[in-house]
Amino acid sequence: MTILDAALLYAKKGFSVIPMSQKKLPLVKWEPYQKVRADEQQIKDWFKRYPSANVGIVTGEISNLFVVDCDTPEGIKQVQDALSDTLLVPCETTPRGGRHFYFSHSPGFPNKARVMDGVDIRTEGGVIVCAPSVNGNGRGWKWVISILDADPPALDNNIQHLLSSSLSSFLTNYGRARIIHDEKCNNLSQVSQNVTNWFEDGVRDEHLIHAAICLQKGGAEPDFARYILNILVNSWGENDPKWVDAKIKSAWDRAAKKERNLSQEARVWVEMMSVVSQGCNINVTDFNKCNNVAQNGDIRAVRMAFKRLCDEENPMIEKTGKRAGEYRIINRENNEQKWWEDDGEPLPLVFPLGVEMFTRVFPGNVMLLEGQKSQGKSAFAIEFCRLNQKCFEGKKAIYQNVEMSNSELLERFRSYDGSTSIEQWKETATFIRQSGDWWDKIDPDGLNVVDYLIEYEKAYLIAEFVWKIHKALKKGVALVVVQRDPYKPYPTGGRGVRDIPRLILSLVNHKLRIEDSKSFNVKYGNPAGLAREYKLVNWCDFRPVSEWRYVEDEKYDAFKK
Repeated sequence: MTILDAALLYAKKGFSVIPMSQKKLPLVKWEPYQKVRADEQQIKDWFKRYPSANVGIVTGEISNLFVVDCDTPEGIKQVQDALSDTLLVPCETTPRGGRHFYFSHSPGFPNKARVMDGVDIRTEGGVIVCAPSVNGNGRGWKWVISILDADPPALDNNIQHLLSSSLSSFLTNYGRARIIHDEKCNNLSQVSQNVTNWFEDGVRDEHLIHAAICLQKGGAEPDFARYILNILVNSWGENDPKWVDAKIKSAWDRAAKKERNLSQEARVWVEMMSVVSQGCNINVTDFNKCNNVAQNGDIRAVRMAFKRLCDEENPMIEKTGKRAGEYRIINRENNEQKWWEDDGEPLPLVFPLGVEMFTRVFPGNVMLLEGQKSQGKSAFAIEFCRLNQKCFEGKKAIYQNVEMSNSELLERFRSYDGSTSIEQWKETATFIRQSGDWWDKIDPDGLNVVDYLIEYEKAYLIAEFVWKIHKALKKGVALVVVQRDPYKPYPTGGRGVRDIPRLILSLVNHKLRIEDSKSFNVKYGNPAGLAREYKLVNWCDFRPVSEWRYVEDEKYDAFKK
C-alpha cells in the first residue's frame, strides 16, 4: 500500500488527513483541517505536489482521536501495563522504536509533550505521523494493529488515571513549592522556609497572576492555560466551579494587562532570529504570535519597537518594501576570508578516466556530474567514492542514494572482485537512502556524493538544492549527480544548476566530457570541451576507448544562440 493509498483510506474512515514532511512537519497550513476534513481530490493534489510526503492525521475532535505517543521503553511499559488485557487498541511502531496508542477523543486533556518521562499526548491542536510513512533515513512507521482494522476505543480508565495523575502531580507540586535562589540562604532549612510561602492566604491572587503571566509568555494556548490554573486553584481546596472559573478568568485578564517591555522583547527576538532564520525575512505578525501580543495597544507598541530598531545608528533590521510589517535582518557578521592562512593546494582527488590530469578541486567545492539514462552515473559516483577513500583521513565518505536498494548496492560491491572487499566498503563509506533535504546529511569536512538530485514538479528548484549543499560544506567536497536530456546542453533544472559547481562533467552517449572547470592545470590549458569515449565493464570498470580530444556538439548550437 502506498502512502497516498493509506491517506485516502484514513480519510474515508473519517480522519482529517494532511501531508507531512520527513521531518514530521506539516507541508500545508493545517489549522483549517482541525475543523474541516480535506476531500479526496484535495488529498490527491497534495501528494501530487509533494510526491515524497508522509501522511499525518490531525488529532482531537475532528478525527475523534486521542493518541498516546511513547518514545522510550519505560514509557511504553507504563502504558502497556495500564491497558486492560481485553482492550483492542490500534497501535503502531515508530522509526526510533517508540509506539503510538490510538484512542477515541477524550476532552479535558491538553495537547502536551512529556506528560510523563518519554510520553506525549496528542489531542485537540495536535497532529501525528502514521504508517506507512518513512523518515529521511528510510525507516518507517508500521502498524501493529491498524486503525483501519480496529476502531480506537474510549480512553481506558487506567490510562486516564495514569495521565491525569502525572499532569496533576507535576502542576500541583509546581503550584505548592518553588525553591528560590537567595544569597541569604546558606542551608537547606532556610530554603525550605521559602518554599512554603507560595499561594498562602493574602498572596494567592498575586501568585496566580504571576503563573498566568508565565503561561502567556510561554505561548500556552488558552485551554491549556485554564487547565493548569484550574489545578492550581483546586490545590487550595476550593471546589465551587463558578468561583474557580471566575478566579481563573480574573487572573488571566489581569495578567494580560500587566505592563510589558515590548521594546526589549522585540530586540531579544530579533537577535534570536538572526541566529536561526538563516537569511529569511521576519515580520511583526510572527513576533506577535510567538509572544502572545493581542491587545491593540500592545500591537501598536510592537510596531513602534520595530521602527526604532530600523532607526538606530547601527540598525538591526530594515524594511523589505514587499509587504507591510516585513523586515530583513541586516547581516553584520564578519565573513572576511583569511586566504593568506591557507596552503593553496588542491585536493588530491582521483576520477575515473583520469579527469584529474586537467582539473583542480579545492576544499568547499561542489562538482556536478550530468548524465543521460543508463550511462553509468551511479557507477561513476561509486568508483569516485572508492578512488578517494583516503583523501579525508579519519572520515567515512557519505553517499546519499535515491534509487538503489541494499541488494543492488551489494551486487555492485561484489563486482569489484577483491580490489575492494565488502568490509572495506563498510569501513570507508556510509550509504544513506535519501530522497530530499540532502544538505542536512552533508559532512562539512568530508567526502560527499549525492546520487542524485530529484524534483519532478518544480525542476528549477534543483539549482537551489545545489546552492544549499554548497553552503553546508566547509573543508569537504560534494559530487552531485543530476539527470540530463541528451538533446539539451544542460541538466534537468536548467542552466542555473551549473552556477555553483566548480567542475562540471557529463556522460552522454558513452562519452565523458568536461563541460566546465573553474580551476585547471595551466600546463594543458582550459579543458572545457575535452571528451573521452569509454566502455563500462562489470558495473565498475571504466575503460577508455579513445584519447582525450576537444569535442563540440553541433546539435546543441540552437541552444547557444
